[in-house]
Amino acid sequence: MRLLVIMLSFALFSSTAMADLSGVYMAAGSETAEFIHLVEGQEGVLIGQLEYVTISDSPKVKTASRNLTGTVRNNAVALNLKIPIVDWFTSTTLTGTISRGVLNLSYSGDTAIYKKVTERQRETALQQIETTALKRQHAEIAQRARENLAALVENV
Repeated sequence: MRLLVIMLSFALFSSTAMADLSGVYMAAGSETAEFIHLVEGQEGVLIGQLEYVTISDSPKVKTASRNLTGTVRNNAVALNLKIPIVDWFTSTTLTGTISRGVLNLSYSGDTAIYKKVTERQRETALQQIETTALKRQHAEIAQRARENLAALVENV
């Protein structure tokens, strides 16, 4: 009976740990966002995707993503990208820790903190980036209109 209780406790703890780690982790600002989508499988195996969203010089929203694999042991995390994201994320290995919904990662001599978010929070961050891009587009259009008006007035 004691063995059964221990086995049930271990199974319950393992499934709770898996449910706690799987999800979307985000680091975001007004013009960029990084999302790490993770699913924890058996024995600490991780699969997922790294997604990067930014505003290009045009200014339009630009996205890039790469599949990833990794492992988690206790609170230590190691993630591997198959291919780097050129012009942004040249490293293919990320290592760090996870605790209480916060993923701390080191890569290419840099560090980043990602917080676990809901899908609604992810969508809100993406909408903020889109809004910033639209504001920049409108500002560029207004600037070109002022320059065209000034050129017309000068030619009159």
